[in-house]
Parts: sequence; C-alpha cells; structure tokens
Amino acid sequence: MLRPTERGRATRPAHKARLPPLLSLLVSRLGARVGWSRVSPMALLCLTAVLLLLACGTASAAAGSPANLVHVVVDDLGFFDVGYKDTEVLSPHLDALREEGVELARFYSAKWCAPARSSMQTGRYAWRNGYYSTQASDAVPLSVPLLPEVLRRAGYRCHAVGKWHLGYRLKEYTPTFRGYDSFLGYYNSMEDYWTHYGPSPTGACSGIDLTNATGYKNADGIRAAPARLNGTYSSEIYSTRTVEIIADHAAITTRTKENGGDGAPLYLYLPYQSVHMPNEAPAEAIARYPPIKNAARRSYLGMIAAFDDALGIVTTALKQHRLWANTVLILNGDNGGPVWCSGMNDCPHAEASMYGPVSNYPLRAGKWTNWDGGFRVNAFISSPLLPAARRNTTWDGMMHITDIWATFATLAHLPPTASEGVKNAPFFSTFPMFVPSLSWQNDRFN
Repeated sequence: MLRPTERGRATRPAHKARLPPLLSLLVSRLGARVGWSRVSPMALLCLTAVLLLLACGTASAAAGSPANLVHVVVDDLGFFDVGYKDTEVLSPHLDALREEGVELARFYSAKWCAPARSSMQTGRYAWRNGYYSTQASDAVPLSVPLLPEVLRRAGYRCHAVGKWHLGYRLKEYTPTFRGYDSFLGYYNSMEDYWTHYGPSPTGACSGIDLTNATGYKNADGIRAAPARLNGTYSSEIYSTRTVEIIADHAAITTRTKENGGDGAPLYLYLPYQSVHMPNEAPAEAIARYPPIKNAARRSYLGMIAAFDDALGIVTTALKQHRLWANTVLILNGDNGGPVWCSGMNDCPHAEASMYGPVSNYPLRAGKWTNWDGGFRVNAFISSPLLPAARRNTTWDGMMHITDIWATFATLAHLPPTASEGVKNAPFFSTFPMFVPSLSWQNDRFN
C-alpha cells in the first residue's frame, strides 16, 4: 500500500509483496485493458490504491448534486516558480491550496499555449484538433464539442474569464457560442496587462482585445469590455468578474424553486493572462521582492504575486458564498516556462542577457521545446471533498492535460460516452477521479 513520507509524498515499501490471487487477477485485467503490459502488478496495485483513495473523497458528492468545477490555468509559469518549491517565490494562496490537496507531480501538457487549451477543452490531443499548424485566430472544429457544451447537458452554468486563444474568426468560434454563458477576457495569444492592446503576427487584428460577452449563443451579447477597464491590471479585472459570477450563482442556487432557484452546479474556467509575456506587474507586487537584484526576475515574480492575490480573492469568494464545500479545483500550467528571451518585452532589461527570468529547475529547456521543460508543468487538485489522508500529498503517476476533460465529465455524473467520439479509458467509470485517459492508446483505434 502507499504510505506518506515526511514531505507528504506517496512511496512504496521497500520489500516485495505478493498479491492475493483474486487481487492479482483484478490488477492484471486492469493492466491488460489499458495496455500496460510492461508495468508490474505491484505498480498497478499502487495506481489502483491512489485512484480508490481519491474516489472515496467524491462519494458524497456523487451521491448528491454534482460538484462545482473550477479550472485555473497559469500561463507560462516556470516549473520551479511556486512557493512550495522555491521559498523565494511568494505565492501563499496557491501554496495553501496545494497543501489542502494533491500535487500532480508528473503532469504533462503541450509545449505552447493554443494546443494545450484545445486539449483542455476537448479531451483530445492537440493534433487531432488541427493544432500545431493553425494560427491563434483559427479554432477547434465546430464538430468537436467543448467541455462546457457537454457540462450544460448536466445542468451546469458555465463561465470563462481570461485568455481564450481558441479562435475568433467567426462568432461561432467564441466562448459564448461554444458552451459558456459568459466570457470576459481576450481572444488572442497575448496583450498588454494594462492597456489590453494585443498585437498580432500579421498586424491585421492588432488592437484593444478585451471582450465582455453575455448570453449563450447571443450574438448581441458580444461587446467590447467597458472602457473604464483600460488601465486596470488584468488579474484584478478577472478576479473582480469571477467574484461577481460566484455571487450571482450563489444567489440563484440558494433560492427555493418557487422563487426561481434551481440548485445548478457551477463550472468556472479561469485561464489567467499571468504570467505570459510581456513582463509587467503592479509596482506594489514587485516591491515585495527587494532582495532580488535582477530586475526582470523581480518583475516576473511580481506577476506571480499579483496572480496569487487574484487566486486568493476567488477562493475566498467561493467560501464566503458557501460553494467551496462542494467544489473541486484543478490548477495547472499550460506549458513549460520560457527560459529564453523572445524579444517581446519579456526581458526588458539588459542584465537579463539572452536568458529569461523563468526557472524550470530541475527540468531541461522550456516552452517551445520537446524536452521536459516544455511539456511538464505544475498541477494540483484541491478540494474539501478529498479525504483527509490524501491532503498535502503528492501523486507521482503520469497524467496528461487531456485527463482534465474526462475527470470533470465524470465528476459531473456524465458517462464516458459524453465525449462524443473521443474515447477515454474503458475503466474510467470504475474509478471516478484521475484515471489517465490514455489518449495515445485510444487514438490507435479511432
């Protein structure tokens, strides 16, 4: 069985154990079904134990209403640039969530932004959606359902706040036409944190990129965000809007049915701009790092601090409005941190030389590369629904960003077939949380 070490990691006992015959048969069948013929029975047993422990924490939610789902994405975050790994980094709210949850130590994504987001929202590998060859303005094919489109069928209210980067050439590609009830954020890959001016590679779509869209499939609801937001730092805009969504949702769900209440669960997709280039942070956040001499590094850490402030505001609102007790939050990076300067204002100071302010230690290389530093990202789950024994632990099993879709779909009480053509692991319904979808296996048969 698994046991926690002093650091909270799950480790295997040193001795070799023999499995009882019935359990050995179960584990061998499990390995055969997912194609892990080279994995030892004891390793599969350990995976099974982790999955069962995690599943126990959601039993109460499964018996009642589906859990509220919150998905936080941090853009271009360095693998070592979190407080629970490097004490130089000030991220108390993020660290607290990780301490209350399970760190996913071997979580893999894509090597840059748009492919990662397409996988998060579809549960498919990016190349199956056409990404790695498309521009930011292109989209996931409309024939492929996004996660909010599926969650709507389970009665969820779905809201997105932050960076879209999944298409904007047609209104049908935009968030409120792809399952979301509202969207406040920007469509393109990057923009200024204060003015929200976003350049494009061709210059054809350069300009203020900040949209406030309301109403599912409501073309008239797609409007430019209020001009007063020009000059407001993006993480402040996003946290303010998210708190509004939480308050409105709580007010509706707590009403009686006679007064319009419906008890619907909430799905929040929060892909923050932070900490993508350009390297811009509020002066107050930068001032928290006086000992750091490298100005680019100090500004980058200020961006992390500002993001962490916003994260704390969101989680506080969930608790104040009594939604947190039935909420599952997953936080992950979209790709590895960019360790080299791109020439796009991520290294505005000469002292930074050719190297960026990001640290992916101990991984090799970073964003845009095929090394671990490009694909392996920080991730954890945090939820009061997790059993106490699983909190503040680390799971070392491999996960892929496509697994988020399958995990959320199951927590929403949707069957595995809800993906409509994208097959997840055949045993997913047996273990309700964190069973790798193994898309590389299933894609062979599609």
